[in-house]
Parts: sequence; C-alpha cells; structure tokens
Amino acid sequence: PVIIATQMLTSMINSTMPTRADVSDIANAVFEGADALILSDETAIGKYPVEAVKVMIRTIEEAEKAYEYKLEEYKHVSPDFAIAYSSCILAEELGAKAIVVFTKSGSSAKRVAKFRPKPIIIVNVHDEEVLRRMKIVWGVLPYMVLSEKEDSESMVKEFIKKAYAENLIKEDDILVLTMGYPIGKIGSTNLIRVIKRDQILKFISISK
Repeated sequence: PVIIATQMLTSMINSTMPTRADVSDIANAVFEGADALILSDETAIGKYPVEAVKVMIRTIEEAEKAYEYKLEEYKHVSPDFAIAYSSCILAEELGAKAIVVFTKSGSSAKRVAKFRPKPIIIVNVHDEEVLRRMKIVWGVLPYMVLSEKEDSESMVKEFIKKAYAENLIKEDDILVLTMGYPIGKIGSTNLIRVIKRDQILKFISISK
C-alpha cells in the first residue's frame, strides 16, 4: 500500500479553514492512486484536529466521486495477477456490485486493488490480524473472519448469508468471487466465480 503523510493540511494547524493548495494536494493524492493519507501535526499539535479530520474525509470523498475508474490493459502478467485482473474485467463488464475475495494472507486482495476497479472489494479472511491489515488497502472493505470451513461452497454460503442479513448485498446484485483451492493455502488463488440472483436466493434460503 502507498501511504502519504506529512503536511497534508498544514494550513489547518492554526486555522479552521484549509488553503486551496492543501485541498488540491489531498485530491491529487487520491487521483494518483494513494491507498491512505495521514494527518500528523494537524491532529497532534494543531488547534483544530477534529475539523482537520472532517476536511480530509470530505475532500477524499469528493475526489473519489471524480476519480476516473479505467482499467488499463495489462499484458504478460503472472498467473496470480491474471486472476486478479480478470476478476476486475469481469466485474466491470457485468456491472457487478462487488468483487469478493477469499484470502489467507491478503495478497489476493492487494492484487485486485492494484487495478483500481470501480466495484468495492469485499475481503474475507481466516485471521483477525490479516483483516485489520486490509483496512489500509485502496478500495477494500475488510468484512469478516471466516469460521473453519472444509469447502468453498460453505465459505460462500457463510458470506452470502451474513452480507445479505446486514444489507451489504441484495438479491439482485451480481458478485464476482475469487478464491483458491486447496482452501486456506497461501498462494492458491486460482478460481473466479460469478454469483447472481438465483444463487444468492439459494444461499439465503439455507437454514444452516
């Protein structure tokens, strides 16, 4: 992940209003593809830390609305990156609500994020620590720590039922899933799967 820090909103150390230059710096960082922006003096010694955070958030949100989501053409990528890139292309072509990544180490999610897809990247992992690390990756929603499952179908069902119950997905959504076989093995991501209405309805109707 690319993290940009230091002097992002220096003008707000002693003022409730940012300068145009500071706001432009934040927006440009978003347009350049930064994963995370950090405030330092603005919140550590500044007079208006809360206001600075609000300005940072608002500027990032507005910049993201104007962000040009455009998948560039990549050639000669490794098999791992080919899976990630293909999932992004597929999600774009199908108008998918999300790219759902089941990952052991988090590397698969980072590879998908590299291509800056427009759909949100929902990440499901096997370890709480990995889930926390995913919070800093561009476009990623670290969603759940999976219970121990022996097969991919059980993992997908667990995710669908939870996400539907929490209104994260709807029955008419299209989802693009990436996962690996064998289950839970680092570096095994080798599958892409499309989930549509009939499958979502099937999973949410299963009682256990």
